[in-house]
Amino acid sequence: MIYIHIQVDCKMNKILEKLKNITTTYQPIDGFPHTTTDLRKKGFKTILNTIVEYTGNPKGLKFLDVGCCFGYFCFQLEKMGAYVDGVDISLGRINTCQALKKYYKLSDKTINFYNSDMNERIESLKKVDYIIMLNMFHHMLVKDEKKSWETFNKLLNKSKAIFVMMRNSYGKWEMCRHHNEIGDAVVKNSDATWYKVLGRVHGRIIYVFGVEPKSQ
Repeated sequence: MIYIHIQVDCKMNKILEKLKNITTTYQPIDGFPHTTTDLRKKGFKTILNTIVEYTGNPKGLKFLDVGCCFGYFCFQLEKMGAYVDGVDISLGRINTCQALKKYYKLSDKTINFYNSDMNERIESLKKVDYIIMLNMFHHMLVKDEKKSWETFNKLLNKSKAIFVMMRNSYGKWEMCRHHNEIGDAVVKNSDATWYKVLGRVHGRIIYVFGVEPKSQ
C-alpha cells in the first residue's frame, strides 16, 4: 500500500513539474499563471461569472462538468462552496486534474474527476443541479449527431439545466448566422423546452437549456 502511494505521488509530482515548463494551455490553471494568456484568462473568468450570475450563489449546489479539460470550472466552483464532478475522455487531462486536486489539498467530499466517455457513466449518474458542457457539443454533433442528441437528452433529465457554449455556425448549421437559430435548432432536435442566450465570449455563444419548469 505504501509503495502504491509512493508511485502515485511520483506521478503527480511529474505532472506538476511538467506544468511549470508548459507555455500554453487551453484553460487557466491556478498556481501556474504562465500557462495562459491574459486574454484567455479574462475570457474564462467571463464565462464563469456568466454561469454564476445565472445559478446564483453556487454554495451547496451540485455541478457536473462534461469535458472538464484541466478542471478550471470545477476548481473555481469548488472554491465557491459547490460540489463538483469533472469528466473527460482524455486520461492525460484527468491525471492533471487529479494532480492539481492534490496540489490544492482538496477533498473527495467536494470534488472528483473521472476518465470516461460520458455515455459510459450517464446511466449511473446521480441527479445534479447544473451541467456544464462548454465548447464541445458542436464537435459531438459533427462526430455522431444521433448519439449526441441521445446523450444531451439524458443529461437534460439529470439536471435543472445545461450550460452550452457553441459557435454560431458549425457543421450542417453553417447557415445559422444568428444565435437564436442555433438555440431554436437545439430545442427542435432535443427534449429541451426552453433556452436563454447568456452571452458571447471569443466568438462563441453561451446558452443555458432546460426542460420545464424553467429554473429562472
